[in-house]
Amino acid sequence: MNKKIIVLLLTLIPYISFSQSLEDVNKQATSMGIDSQSEILKELAKRGMSEADARRMAQVYGLDYDEYISKFITNKTQSTSSNTSMFISPTASELTILSDTTNVIEEQEQEQEQEQEQEQEQEQGNIYFGYDIFLNNPFANKEYLVGNIDEGYILAPGDVLRIYVFGDNTYQSEVKIDLNGNILLPDIGIFFASGYTFNSLKSRLNSFLGKSFSGLIDVPQRSFLDVSLTQLRPVKVTVLGESNTPGPHLIGGFATVLNALYSAGGIKVSGSLRNIKVFRNNRLLKVVDIYDYITKGSLDDDIRLMNNDVIFIPARNNSVELVGAVKNPLIYELKSNEGIKQVLDFSGGLLPNASSIAVIERIRPMNERVNDDVYNRFLTSVNLSKALSDDKIKHIISKGETLWAISKKYNVSVQDIKNWNNLFSNSLSVNQSLDIINNNFKLIDGDVVTFQ
Repeated sequence: MNKKIIVLLLTLIPYISFSQSLEDVNKQATSMGIDSQSEILKELAKRGMSEADARRMAQVYGLDYDEYISKFITNKTQSTSSNTSMFISPTASELTILSDTTNVIEEQEQEQEQEQEQEQEQEQGNIYFGYDIFLNNPFANKEYLVGNIDEGYILAPGDVLRIYVFGDNTYQSEVKIDLNGNILLPDIGIFFASGYTFNSLKSRLNSFLGKSFSGLIDVPQRSFLDVSLTQLRPVKVTVLGESNTPGPHLIGGFATVLNALYSAGGIKVSGSLRNIKVFRNNRLLKVVDIYDYITKGSLDDDIRLMNNDVIFIPARNNSVELVGAVKNPLIYELKSNEGIKQVLDFSGGLLPNASSIAVIERIRPMNERVNDDVYNRFLTSVNLSKALSDDKIKHIISKGETLWAISKKYNVSVQDIKNWNNLFSNSLSVNQSLDIINNNFKLIDGDVVTFQ
């Protein structure tokens, strides 16, 4: 009997928890009433199960593998005693059902993970300024991407026109511009319409129809022409980068960059709202800043899109967090030449009880770190009463001062100082006066500004 126990131990060692003592293993092997691992496999085969199936079922029942084998497979008294256990070992068909149930559970877990990711994305959108405008998407139905029809709209194949002549003469037709750019007017002839603005089309069409309806060109005019667009050609644009649904999108012929962004589901919080690039014919056509739309209600840079335009949304570069006595304490995206003035404008300004001193926690830029630096972060402060002032500062050059040192002192660039003072070189003279016009304190990526 001892030899059999030793053989059993050698067989079960890979499957026994390290927390089990030798005495526990002996007791378990004795209770099993088995001679070898081969008998376990035989018993499993009788039930249409493999070792992998048994291990999976052990997890279903919340047991370890050895305990499952002991209870349901190898214990001889198990099959004869109805009081030994509440469970009966499953058959192969039952395993299939359990496997299907497991797949359903896995699918539900995946759906829960996706919902959690969407919730996290929404939470991030609530702490990053500007992204929440895409949460409630009024353009989810792309039929709304038409916009206002203006006189400068350029007609192209696919547009549908309704032409109506009334007065002394009567004529009505609805025609579509074909691939050659023509429209076929029944009983009149072919008219070339593509490539012309909507305004110029009406003038040309009035002269063309005047040959058939003299009332259109008589003086005084006795017939009148009305032309309208009843259907717009679809425009295909491609949205790339940090879009929620990157790829090609079909939009209306009057759609602009902002419309296309809505159509694409908006911008991820990792994407830039201030550096959206529009390419046409492989050339950069426009850079759009959504902050103008969010903070001022206007978007002068927004342009109407044409077929095969590409919109690229790069990653957000500079993020500055505002904390404390400010109206909207969020994380803002700044351009390289912007500072505390601009970010306060975006945030709505300071609260009335705010202090005139702001504390800035800054991560030292990589190019300014030295080998003996122990810490990468440091604190600095700025006097808001001076930083928000538009007054000029007169700086008198001291011996040994350089433009670089002065630029660091006022947190401006060397080129700015040269531009303000019409300097064409970096050379300075003692007691020379320099104008520091922009006293705005510039902020960099990772700054946390606390207003007391």
